[in-house]
Amino acid sequence: MRQGDPCGPLFFALTIQPILQSVHDNHPDVRVITYLDDIVLQGPATAVAPAYKFLSDHLAAVGLVVQPRKSVVFSLDADATASLGSSLSMPHSAEGLVVAGCQVGTQSFVAAHARAAADDVERLIDTLMSTDISAQDKLQLLRKSLQVKMAHLARCLELQQLEPALLKTEAAVQNAFLRLIGRTAADVDLDQLCLPRGRGGVGLQRLTASDGVARTAGFLAAAAQTHAALQGGRDCWLLFGGAATASLEQAWEQVSAFQGGEPVPLQTALSAGTLQGLQRAVSAQVIKRLPMLNACLKTWLSGRLVLGTATVTVFCIG
Repeated sequence: MRQGDPCGPLFFALTIQPILQSVHDNHPDVRVITYLDDIVLQGPATAVAPAYKFLSDHLAAVGLVVQPRKSVVFSLDADATASLGSSLSMPHSAEGLVVAGCQVGTQSFVAAHARAAADDVERLIDTLMSTDISAQDKLQLLRKSLQVKMAHLARCLELQQLEPALLKTEAAVQNAFLRLIGRTAADVDLDQLCLPRGRGGVGLQRLTASDGVARTAGFLAAAAQTHAALQGGRDCWLLFGGAATASLEQAWEQVSAFQGGEPVPLQTALSAGTLQGLQRAVSAQVIKRLPMLNACLKTWLSGRLVLGTATVTVFCIG
């Protein structure tokens, strides 16, 4: 199979699935979490070490070699982390690690990496704005590409860890758009920028709108999907009912208050399958509650502003 074949990930997953299942069966105290070649072994140090050796040996049998220098041992117990890292000849950290593009670890570790991600987006926006591509192409990249990474993090991290980075990214995207149309924030109805284009907006993403309730809904939806994927394993692995319950309950209270109506217990919503589609439903509500255009209050800026081949309408207070 050639490099880049779209079927490659599928065949790779099918190849290593029996090995991963064997690790799970032979080392029940270790949780095996995998996304393609990102493999996480979670459990007590005394159980993880033999599970790692078992995994390495069986992967080698199919021609796959684990690279210890590209791996990391993580635990909040610094002594245990250093001991296991030394025995496995791996780097170790008592602060955190990055798994599938998401930070896991201490509050300071997560916040620092979120800030770094926001800085990367800001640099990419500066690079984009300095290129010679059309204004319409720049707009499409601002809308569809440069906000994706932060949206992924928003589904994986609690808001208090991520909010400063989200605000920074959203401000950078907004300012870049204003540069595209030659306007300032004082000239434009900023709420309208977040409306879908079909409702007269530009479709820029703003996960912090309405106190970040759409982002919180996405966090709950991702937690529910993860919970479903982990069912069938040990109960202590499940998100709902475990150590994360208090945080999830608080998030659900915020979303429920925003939606209105009779409050539903979190476990009831989980069992009913309500949480999985929560982000889409709440995002639609957020959009509907944004200030709608009023002909008595709004005036055209200077007609329509053409960005490339598309027409974007911008309003300001009249």
